[in-house]
Amino acid sequence: MYRSPKPRPLDRPVSIIIRPPSKASIGDVELICCTNLRGGPNAVSCGQRGSRKVIRALRRGIRARELNVTVSASGCLGACTNGPNIRVSPSSSWMSGARVEDVPTMLDAVEQIVAEHADHPISNDAD
Repeated sequence: MYRSPKPRPLDRPVSIIIRPPSKASIGDVELICCTNLRGGPNAVSCGQRGSRKVIRALRRGIRARELNVTVSASGCLGACTNGPNIRVSPSSSWMSGARVEDVPTMLDAVEQIVAEHADHPISNDAD
């Protein structure tokens, strides 16, 4: 019988993994936030751990900082026990264990990603 790993404690700060965007990355920066709800008494999911509140706080913070970043809700990102999880596209950066109180830290990281993304302009020239 499969036993899921122990859920990440929600009293720990968010874990942020920043990866630089590739030179071939396309499009604006987007935060893809899992809102999956799993059923059952022992099920752990991002939706049950407050992802919708995190999304609302991120959207408020993005507006306040006037960032050109989109926030989208998604289904499962495959790391339920570490959630709420957020994937940053197109850089493939990742945030796990996101909490509302971590939003300022997360937005600092997003600003860094946006700046790095701007340093890698998209080229339509064929090499």
